[in-house]
Formats: sequence, structure tokens, C-alpha cells
Amino acid sequence: MTGLSVSASRTWLLMAGWMAVVLVTVALAAHADLAGGIGPVATVADLGVGLAFIGGAAVAPGSWRCRSLFAGVGLAWLLGSLVPVARLAYLPVLVIALATFPSGRLRSARDRIAVALSVVAPLVVAPALVLATLLAGVAMTGWIGRRWERMAVWFPSLAASAVAIVIAASWLAESSGPAAYDPGGWLLALELVLVVVAGAFPVGAWAVARERDMLADRLLGDDGVASLDSLGALLAATLGDPRMRLLPWDVEGGRYVGAPGSVTDLVEGAFRLAVDDGNERLAVIVHGGTAAMQDPTIVGSVVESVRLTVINQRRQVVERAQLVEMNATRGRLLAAIDRQRAATAARLRDEVIRPIEEAAAGLREIGGPAVPKDARDALVIASQELDAAASEILALIGGVPPANLGQAGLASAIEQLASRCPIPVSVTAELDAAADPRREATLFYVCSEALANAIKHAGATRISIDLRRDVGDLVITIVDDGVGGAKASGSGLRGLADRLAVFGGRLRVDSPPGVGTTLSARISPS
Repeated sequence: MTGLSVSASRTWLLMAGWMAVVLVTVALAAHADLAGGIGPVATVADLGVGLAFIGGAAVAPGSWRCRSLFAGVGLAWLLGSLVPVARLAYLPVLVIALATFPSGRLRSARDRIAVALSVVAPLVVAPALVLATLLAGVAMTGWIGRRWERMAVWFPSLAASAVAIVIAASWLAESSGPAAYDPGGWLLALELVLVVVAGAFPVGAWAVARERDMLADRLLGDDGVASLDSLGALLAATLGDPRMRLLPWDVEGGRYVGAPGSVTDLVEGAFRLAVDDGNERLAVIVHGGTAAMQDPTIVGSVVESVRLTVINQRRQVVERAQLVEMNATRGRLLAAIDRQRAATAARLRDEVIRPIEEAAAGLREIGGPAVPKDARDALVIASQELDAAASEILALIGGVPPANLGQAGLASAIEQLASRCPIPVSVTAELDAAADPRREATLFYVCSEALANAIKHAGATRISIDLRRDVGDLVITIVDDGVGGAKASGSGLRGLADRLAVFGGRLRVDSPPGVGTTLSARISPS
């Protein structure tokens, strides 16, 4: 009994106890009958069969309607043992109990026909044979009516078959003549079959409950379905209902939406079940009115799964919109920062570097042969210091992208960046490798960071840069021959990856130790 709960274990123990009592009672009755005992012993046997059904109904899980019907079988059997005219009263109740298992509800035309015929059967000739035929019909149609419950449908089918066979065989034996008919033996056989049916009822009810729990887990579990369409397909296949459709409610349009992008009217002639979350309309379940969708337990699982799926889909839509807005906000912030950097770099070029360069040039002009050597040497040193200061400031702002990006200026900007590199850099760029200013600026920063890392940390002696289009995307690849070992989790590369992510781009770093580093950035041009 691995996996059973404590209450289920107690159920099995109670069932085993009363089954043992009943079987011992029937065995004693059979022994007494074979010894010629009649009357009280037969009554004890009848009592055992009745108690078996009543006890099974008491310990079985599931619908109270179904359990009441099986308890009714026991009561009808006991009534028949006391009132001979009501001897067959248990059979109509048994037909109804097996036909409506496991809900105890009349769910289809088949169930209603079986109930009507079982009520009329005692009024016709050979009622036992008619009821046996009804039981055989229940057994034959059991699989058809509940094909989706493959783990539990065996109980009503096998139980109805067993009882029908015993009753039909007994009737045939009685029709053959008194010599071939042993009333005590056939009664004992029927009692044994009924005891087995009564004992199997809690097992079948537990199997149905387990089957439905598995369905609920499949629909609502952590690995459940992700969309309403896939949930509808799963339900249609599981419940054997090709008309099953799940239509979400369009709040803005005020209608139920079918396939993506189209508005679908509800299917005429189909059953409809609304799914709400409080006062908020979520979806409608359209189905073919199968037996499964008339069972409250299954309907509850289906409605809950649809409710959670719709709520989850709506939450995902909101989260995606928030993510898009967050990325847009990050993009605007980065653009503002880049504009500020570019403005600062332009001011440094105009207001600092240019005056320094002019001052250095002026010092060189006045430092001609007519100037004394000591003064000329001092002027040379001063002009060199000014040139060095201008170079340092220019190197400081060299990583700031130029203002002409977005106008096919990325390739020339990268070439200017490479020309200032102290080690050899080869640049190849396709003519159509262009994007909008913000995306080109992002790739420029990738290239600038890669060159800085190769110079400062990798000890590279040679670098190559390749700018191209690949399947519509803009791709830049920087390869150096340094020591390798670069980590994508570093702050510099992590910042570049974040920049690319704003535009849906990706950064790839391949840097095995001792081999060099290959850094590749991919971004959509728009």
C-alpha cells in the first residue's frame, strides 16, 4: 500500500476486517447447507451479503450518492431475505448502482434507459433474466461511456458481468429441469459473487478517486500546461470530447475569443460552462456534454485549471509589457548617458584639447634659431608636455562614440578607435553593417571594451575586428591572441551584456586559458 494516506490505510483495514467476517459467515452457511441445515443458517448467509454491501458503502471514498446506492443494495438484499416476495428487489438497485458508478448520477441516455428497465423488470415474465440482461448491457457499455477513466472502469463492467453470468446460468439450469437445478448451490454461488462485488466496491471507488487526483495533478501541477490552447487539447484528448473548446474572455472587446486574432461565436448545440474569478469573467468551457463533464469532481478540476491558466496568461501579458517598458526605460537612460558623454567629449575637444594643441603649436613657432638655446629647450619641453596632456585627454575620451553613429558611421568609428590602439588591429566591415544610433553606439562600446581588455589584461600582440550582417542581425567579433581566461561575469563584460539585452542582443565570450579571447556581440539592427 505504498503511497496511501493514513485514512486510506484505515479504510483498507476496516474493509479487510468486515470482508473476513462476511466470508467466514458465508463459508459457515455453505457448510451448514451441505449438512442439511436450513432456515437460520440461510438467514445468516443473507445477513452476511447485506452487511457486505453496507460495510463497503461505509468505508468507500467518493460520492455519497453512489455509496448510498450500494448500501441500498445491501438493504434490499436483507429485505428480500425477510420478505420472499421482495427477493429480487436488490437487482434493480444493483443495476442502477453499477450503471451510475462512480458519481451515482444519471449522466446519459444509457443510464436513464437502464434505470427505467430495471424498475419495470420485476413486472414482466422472467424478471431475473431481464435484469441479468441489463447487467450485461451495463458491462458492455462501461468502457464506451467512460473511456477516459481507464484505471477504474473495470469495476462496474466486471461486477455487472459476474452477477449477470451467475443469474443467467442459474435461470438456464432451472429451465432445464429439477434434476439439473440445485437451488442451494446456485444461491451460494450468487452470494459469493455478491460478496466479491461488495468488497471490490471500495477498491473501485478508491481507484476512481486516484484517477481523478492524477487528472487534477496533471492539469494543475508544476509541470502543467502553459496556455489555454494546449489545455483545451489536453482536456479534449483526456476526456474523449472532441467538441471541447476553451474560449478566453476579451475584456476590451466584450466577447469570447477563439483562435488567436479572431473572435469566435459559441458553438451552437454545445454545453457551456462559464469560468469566473469573483466578479471577473475569465473564459467559457464549451463541451459536448460527456459523462465526465457531468461529474462535479471532474468539472471542479477542469474549471480550476482553466481559471488558473487564464490568470497565469494574463499575468504573463502584464509581465511582458512591464519587461518591454523596463527595457525601453533602460534604453532611454543609456541614451541619455551616452548623449551626456558625447557632449562632455565634444566640450573637452573644443574647450580643452584644441587650446592645448594651439598653445603647443605656438610654442614651437616661437622656438626658432633666434631664441637662445636654453629658452628653446624649455619651449620644446613645454610643447611636448602640452602634446602629452592633449594625448592623455584624447585617450580618455577615445572610448566615447562619435556623433555620426547611425549614419553608416560605425565602421569608420571602429577604424579610428583601432588607429589609436598601441598594438596592430585589423578591421573588416561590410558596407551594409549599419543600425540606428543607439544600437551602433552599443556595438562601439563592445569594441572599445574588448580593445581595452586586450591591451590591459590579455597581453595581446594582435587583434582583429570583424563587423558583418548575419541572418539580418548585426554582428561584431573581436579576436585577440592574448593569455585568455576572460570571464563573462566580470563587471565590464556584464555591463556590455546588459546594454545588448536592452535591444534583445546577446554577448558571447570564448576565452580558453593560453589561447586568446573571442568576443562576439549580436544585435538586431532595428
